[in-house]
Amino acid sequence: MMRSLSLIAALVLSVAEGQVENDFASKLFNLWNLERPLTSFVQTTNMFTMDYGLHEEVELANIRAEIFTEECKYPRLTNGIASKYIDTQGALVFEIEPEILSTNDKVFNSVGYPDKAVMKLCLRYGLWSGPETDENAIEVNYRETILTIDIDLSKGFELDGFSVIPSEIDGDKGNIADREGYAVAGYLCDPYTYEKIPSKGFAQGEFIAICSELSGAAAEDGVFLKGVDYFYWTREFTLGGVPTTTIQYAVKDGVVANMLTEYDCPRGAVFCSFKTMLFADFFTTPGSVFGTGQVSMQFGGEEESRRRLAEKSNLRSLQQEEADVGASGLSIAVPLITLKDRPGMVGTAGGASNKIFDLICIISSFVSAILIFA
Repeated sequence: MMRSLSLIAALVLSVAEGQVENDFASKLFNLWNLERPLTSFVQTTNMFTMDYGLHEEVELANIRAEIFTEECKYPRLTNGIASKYIDTQGALVFEIEPEILSTNDKVFNSVGYPDKAVMKLCLRYGLWSGPETDENAIEVNYRETILTIDIDLSKGFELDGFSVIPSEIDGDKGNIADREGYAVAGYLCDPYTYEKIPSKGFAQGEFIAICSELSGAAAEDGVFLKGVDYFYWTREFTLGGVPTTTIQYAVKDGVVANMLTEYDCPRGAVFCSFKTMLFADFFTTPGSVFGTGQVSMQFGGEEESRRRLAEKSNLRSLQQEEADVGASGLSIAVPLITLKDRPGMVGTAGGASNKIFDLICIISSFVSAILIFA
């Protein structure tokens, strides 16, 4: 705690004297920086884990995490949150109770969703200069995110997907997309024709393709896609009594993450797509894989469209070339087919097609090993 306060005091003093050193500022930034949370979910226990990339020198006692309704305002949300704690790595871990949360109209919304419902929570994760027992502790940095949970009511209260986006309300850029109703629709598509396809099980060695396009009034108002900011696949399961998490990025920081993904999204497009071959580890046991991501939008293209939108929204920033609109979250749950689930894959009657499939599996496993240990 004293070290943290000393760093803050030193930074203030340096700024006052105009002598901030780049290396010192960089170290301080890295110490208190919070990444966009890497989110995972265990369906059997309704347990979420939010990893903010905490610096190893930050003491766990200096972390304060709270859960609210979507407005991110007090009082805290406790009814429907079965448990909440900070794990040894600094990640926020909490268990939800969907049936209880469904009784809260500030969290649960089923209007306009046949057999579907949406729950939204605000998660606030803050770093302080000292523990809660320290009356002089100050908050150094925090991050608020909105967790959107899709519920399939036709199967009871089964989670059908989730997304995590920043909670930003900062004037010109804040929630243009929300205010104007601009959104991006993401869906499973054929990896070669890119036509929308119904949900189905995917086997190891197959591409899972995700397509996204503008929806609502966005296309009519001259909004374009800026690109996929990030998208990753995650799966948690228990193997031999040990909890295991497998994560694979398809797109990271706006670019393709590795050689197992093909990504096509030119800036200013109206349609984006990427397809990924998952690591072999995802197919260890039966279940589903969850995909989470974010797509950014921009005003661009026709000058007249930008001018008209600027007048409509009364925002000077909209008159700038390719002004940011905001972002839309993507989430999807995809069932996986393990080796024993595939027809003809048990016993010795697989034939040549089985050998080809086995070869694909081996290649996929080999590539995933290269990517992990590179």
